[in-house]
Amino acid sequence: MLQRVSPIAFYVALALLFTWPLIKEPSSHIPGTGSDAYVHLWTFDWAGQATARGDFSLHTNRLFYPGGVLMLNHNVAWFNIAVWMLLKPFFGPIAAYTLTVLLLLAFNGYGIHLLVRDIAGSEDAAYLAGVIGTTWPFITTHLQHPNLIVIGFIPLAIRHIRRLILEGRGSDEILSGLYVRLI
Repeated sequence: MLQRVSPIAFYVALALLFTWPLIKEPSSHIPGTGSDAYVHLWTFDWAGQATARGDFSLHTNRLFYPGGVLMLNHNVAWFNIAVWMLLKPFFGPIAAYTLTVLLLLAFNGYGIHLLVRDIAGSEDAAYLAGVIGTTWPFITTHLQHPNLIVIGFIPLAIRHIRRLILEGRGSDEILSGLYVRLI
């Protein structure tokens, strides 16, 4: 039965269901507990404003004004910020942050799904592995750290390294390098 359902739609629906009622009011709360979630939201906003200004110096005077500080040692989750920046114009900053976190959970499941499908040759095993990847407690209990919940690039890198070894395609060399870099 699951073979008829798009894996991406399945893992998005699973992430929404697993984190319910978060999606009910995505602009009223942000995922996670503690202040780290707000620090990441601030970092997303800082990166969005710096990008809009064309300022890629990684310096901000929004901290320690007027001298500012370099953001080199700050935990900047660039992939997550890129997703957030795509969603922000349509949903606003807080809802975009919430949706980004939920999409990252679905992305994890889909990445694991692809790897297991290649290795096991079973769509059922791939869906089960993806369910585990989407709802893994270590990940879902750290939603306040969007930089730590993105594990989807690991199975994608393994998948393409495996394909590179077995099939020797140049596209797998490029993709495995890209995914390793994104890890």
